[in-house]
Amino acid sequence: MTVLIFCLINIINGLSSEQPDSIYQNFLRFSTLYSSGDFAAAEKCMLSVLDKNADLPDNYYIAALNNIGLIKKSTGLYQEAIEYYNKAEELIGDRKDMLTDLASIYNNKSRIYTFQKSFSTAIEYLEKALSIYLGIKTPDKTVLQNLSTGYLNLGIIYFETGEYEPALKILEKSDSLKTLFKLPESELVFLNMAKTYFR
Repeated sequence: MTVLIFCLINIINGLSSEQPDSIYQNFLRFSTLYSSGDFAAAEKCMLSVLDKNADLPDNYYIAALNNIGLIKKSTGLYQEAIEYYNKAEELIGDRKDMLTDLASIYNNKSRIYTFQKSFSTAIEYLEKALSIYLGIKTPDKTVLQNLSTGYLNLGIIYFETGEYEPALKILEKSDSLKTLFKLPESELVFLNMAKTYFR
């Protein structure tokens, strides 16, 4: 869930308030509705962005597709979520200006594969996301948070597969980032480190 919330923030932060009010408001409303668990209303907000605005920039379509993917994931419709993530990824293509969006999509895909216990595929997507985040020369706090959360999720996967030593090393990377940059949710890292120590 942590990765998903930060992906939402990244998307909303990337949107311009200069777009028509109704579109911008739909994204803000989506965030509130999604966070409150009203997935049906949240999905409606994003579908209205996709349906009514053929002249929107790609980043709005990508954000809406990713957000619908989040809803589908949250409601257990994993295959539909993957389809929305794939559409968003396709729109990004090889655009360098949208690498953090691509990393967010990879993180979201990895969560689905983790839930489905397809751990090797989940690791593959997490490693792609981490590689993107590590390649950013001057990462902001959001990128650092996503990086630390990516390490946390990777550590959890290694723990789930019984690879405790690599799990601990990865979790320590997450802890280091959270401590150094005063990032939130360090207690989740500590909990997983403790579980790993006692294995």
